[in-house]
Amino acid sequence: MMGAWEGFERWFAPITAWAYKIGKPVFLGGNEVFCLGDSLRTQFNSDPTPVVHGTARIARALSGMQQYYRLQYRLTDEWFSTPCTPWQGADTATFPDLADELNSAGITTVDWWNLTKGEKPDATELAVKLESPQLLHKSDEQAVLLGVESGAANSSAEQLETIAKKLDLQNYQVIAQQMVGDSKLELLVGALVDSTVGPVLTVGLGGVTAELQKQVTHALCPFDIGVARGLIEELRILPLFEGYRGQPPLDDSLFQLLVNVSQWVYDHRDRLKELDLNPVFVRNSGSPALVGDALAIFN
Repeated sequence: MMGAWEGFERWFAPITAWAYKIGKPVFLGGNEVFCLGDSLRTQFNSDPTPVVHGTARIARALSGMQQYYRLQYRLTDEWFSTPCTPWQGADTATFPDLADELNSAGITTVDWWNLTKGEKPDATELAVKLESPQLLHKSDEQAVLLGVESGAANSSAEQLETIAKKLDLQNYQVIAQQMVGDSKLELLVGALVDSTVGPVLTVGLGGVTAELQKQVTHALCPFDIGVARGLIEELRILPLFEGYRGQPPLDDSLFQLLVNVSQWVYDHRDRLKELDLNPVFVRNSGSPALVGDALAIFN
């Protein structure tokens, strides 16, 4: 904990140097965030030591540290020593850039077609989307058209190209995806590769309101099928996969998909910064889980 008293700057460097020597997790925290001077803020921003402001955030930080070290027992001695898989694509990769890579890793996506390249959709009902590294939130710009009939795919593409020109997008593609009409549950599967704790996977309730719901759980990558089931159990939705109140059970392919995502994140940990798979469609037993959208940011 720290105070924001005048002259604290001269204590900051010795504290952080000591933190590196003891080999235990250390972070700086305080409640007087609005009292910090510009020079101290500059030091905070340039030093990798975590800085947390506010009592509630400090409590969450301590809880997160405790959870992290509790989960470390699951890691093998080889963790972080195996070679990484090189990423040859763009620094910001959207669904068209990632789809083939994800499918090859056992992370199944919805069927899709690249309208910009003249591919013809083989589906009766489509979602037509504008994809660009400059457009990270498509829904905010009305760049997603749902329930499009296959015969209207080209006119929908022209509509989205007009939006692309309006937004002055320099690099974009228009794709069509098969609509998933039998989805029973939407999840968010994301990942963050942190320089301190390593690759961490996040699973939560998905869709466009995922950021509001904040019902999420985390695990270190990679993990096995048991950990995947545990994540779903922590979200309190595991009974849905067992047939809740007489309803058909959801397909348990989701658990293997989570395992495969965790392995992919781990394999790309050298350059991967963030991964966002949202939504992931979960369907009834017999119909595997599908990734509906994807975004990855690499260093």
